Amino acid sequence: MGLDISLIIKEPVKRKSTGIFYRENGKTLELTPEQVKERFPDADVEIEEFEHETIAVYSDNITHNLNKMAMKCGLYDPLWHPKEIIGESGTAKDLIPYIRNGLGYLYISPEVFKEFNPENGWGDYDGLVRFAEDYLEACKKYPEAIVSVWR
Repeated sequence: MGLDISLIIKEPVKRKSTGIFYRENGKTLELTPEQVKERFPDADVEIEEFEHETIAVYSDNITHNLNKMAMKCGLYDPLWHPKEIIGESGTAKDLIPYIRNGLGYLYISPEVFKEFNPENGWGDYDGLVRFAEDYLEACKKYPEAIVSVWR
């Protein structure tokens, strides 16, 4: 199980995608055509990106295995339950201070939070930091976007 977060805007934008996804360290990622060639050098296929319109300008996911670490640093509610903090009409910009604060705790005491790394190895401190950093940047880039979360 994982946490899926999207930032949604009103007017569609054009995106390019290969549609080829994989799981790594509790996260779903999309391969670029170059990454497909690197991972499968003997494959006799040509991978191209296709253009499509979307209202989702940011989308990411992370394993639920990191929820205890997120609780400890103050990121659990902003990530897993944002509407409880920002309300139904809140937007991405309203989450910025909460994500910054949580990241601050992670940065200051990495050894404290690494103790919450899941024993099964599915997710880790570095993954939560990257996830929160990427999400923070997306919130800054799309401050008026609607926050959408699936658990």
